[in-house]
Amino acid sequence: MECPPTIDLRRIHIGRITVLMQSPPEQAKKTRCNIAELFQLLANGAVLLGIFFAVFQLRQTANIASIRLAVEATNPTRTANFLSSYKKLLDAHQQDPSMLNTDSLDDDLNFVMSVYDNIAILYIHNLADRKIIRNHVSDAMKRLTPVLQAKKWPPELRVNFDAAISQMSNSN
Repeated sequence: MECPPTIDLRRIHIGRITVLMQSPPEQAKKTRCNIAELFQLLANGAVLLGIFFAVFQLRQTANIASIRLAVEATNPTRTANFLSSYKKLLDAHQQDPSMLNTDSLDDDLNFVMSVYDNIAILYIHNLADRKIIRNHVSDAMKRLTPVLQAKKWPPELRVNFDAAISQMSNSN
């Protein structure tokens, strides 16, 4: 970096006469250049530090949002309505594995599958924290598979559900 030429004048008092003399130009120029370069280096360092901090904050924010979404998605599996419907389905399958006499459970199955389908979509597309989802619903979804087979649940309605179970099994 080239510093602009400057003139540094010193006042020297000899009796009543004040004489203006030019100070050594090289030394003054060198000192100013060193100070300017130091400030420029510090400013560049601060900018780089700010960029690294911003990237870290963005990643942290995305991670927090992913965790929040996973928790919100799995919350319906803990409600009384969901647990009641889920238990009815499993009990009916235990009593009658072919589930021929369970037409009254269609609403329960639709409700449970709706919740699990929403969770499966988030899991498949990696939109929410996969570990949280896997830990909360993987076993329950696997236990529901025989019920779906017995009820002859259409494969086109099970695409997300089956894909999520497959991915959860592969990641363990």
